[in-house]
Amino acid sequence: PITVYEAYNGAKMEVPTPSGYVFMRIPPFSQSGQKMRLGGKGVAKNKQRAAGDLLVTLEVRLPGHESSKITDLLKEIQEHYITDVRAKLK
Repeated sequence: PITVYEAYNGAKMEVPTPSGYVFMRIPPFSQSGQKMRLGGKGVAKNKQRAAGDLLVTLEVRLPGHESSKITDLLKEIQEHYITDVRAKLK
């Protein structure tokens, strides 16, 4: 999970892998559902082979509580959309 701020601005975050935590860079303007690959950080098929890649799926999370300030900030963000985010569905 990442925050709206991290998705928009990019971030460096710790990610759990089968061999422990590693840092990965989240690029600016990342989208919820976007997949990222961590090469060689997945599970090894057997002991003779190197570890495979680990796929990380980004999930943008909103604050889990009500706040009039958050509502106002999100309304302000809404005004900055210059294209219809659902245009490809039509």
